[in-house]
Amino acid sequence: MLAFILILFIYLVFYFLPTILARDKKDFWAIMLLNLSFGWTGIGWIIAMIWSIRAESSYSERLKDGPLSIAEADKLIKLSELRSKGLVSQTEYEIQKRRILGVF
Repeated sequence: MLAFILILFIYLVFYFLPTILARDKKDFWAIMLLNLSFGWTGIGWIIAMIWSIRAESSYSERLKDGPLSIAEADKLIKLSELRSKGLVSQTEYEIQKRRILGVF
């Protein structure tokens, strides 16, 4: 039974690998839908994998908008200081950083 669960877990991780790789890409939802709907065909999985590898990161799109404003930079510095003091967890830091940068 344990071997079956382990094999199933490995299979699911492999099956959803394109979705896992696309977690911070701007086309995440489309890649996930393609992977979920057509990944079982093999061709759908390959297309989703290629798309997830080649898709542009949502952070790089934010950087195209131009440099950070002084207010945004100050907020990021203060947030980083709070994280280094242990007043903000790593997860909360990432959430707030994405909010400041306008990346969701």
